[in-house]
Amino acid sequence: MAVSSTVMIGHMEGKPMTASKIAHYLALPRTTVLRKLEILTEVGVIERRRRVYYVCNTMTLCNVSRYVDRVVRVIDDAAHDVRALNP
Repeated sequence: MAVSSTVMIGHMEGKPMTASKIAHYLALPRTTVLRKLEILTEVGVIERRRRVYYVCNTMTLCNVSRYVDRVVRVIDDAAHDVRALNP
């Protein structure tokens, strides 16, 4: 998933992104990005602090057992996107 990969890149570079920045970076509608961010936040993969998004720590991921399948799928998609950026 490109949105989660973008959040991860911003977090790793110390430049967390807002929904608008993610939408601009990915050339996606802001509403689409917001919907995906909401899902990622709900399952505990990312967190919102004020207007910016960060990757959650592993302790948070351990606490979302009812979403494990969904979390694994999101992380797998993010890993695929990151690999595609670095052929």
